[in-house]
Amino acid sequence: MLLHRIAPQCERYTAVDFSANALASVQAEVAAQGLTNVQLERLAAHDLAALKGSGPFDAIILNSVVQYFPDADYLAGVLRTAFDRLAPGGVIFLGDIRSLPHLGAFHTAIELARAGASTSTGDLRVRVRRRASEESELALDPRFFDVLTVQLGDAVVESIELKGGRRTTR
Repeated sequence: MLLHRIAPQCERYTAVDFSANALASVQAEVAAQGLTNVQLERLAAHDLAALKGSGPFDAIILNSVVQYFPDADYLAGVLRTAFDRLAPGGVIFLGDIRSLPHLGAFHTAIELARAGASTSTGDLRVRVRRRASEESELALDPRFFDVLTVQLGDAVVESIELKGGRRTTR
């Protein structure tokens, strides 16, 4: 999603995905754009240490993927490896991470949008609880990053920002 906006501004851009189909699609788009500075590698996130692209890297971006990681320990391992591949002063950007403290409000908003005028408060509560119990995507408390930066030593969390939502009216 970000490659097409960032890669044209880079000397070298390495993109990683574990899906051969996704990489083939990206390769076709990269070729159509004439981007000769883009290298694609098929790797799982936990295999970043095997990345062929010469490092260290100025920036490592994990966007719209963390929510599919199996758990926070997996993410911590990926971030430790990524941190080791960074150039001095480099950054790791994590985008589109689901907020654990806001997950209840998220599920409630979805169920409110789906509810009819005759939906009772009790039915709404049941739907929200069911949705929460079926949650399969990783959601994190922002304090996770505070703990991780202590473990990494030199790492600093610059900012944690909430993505704005859309208000719908009926």
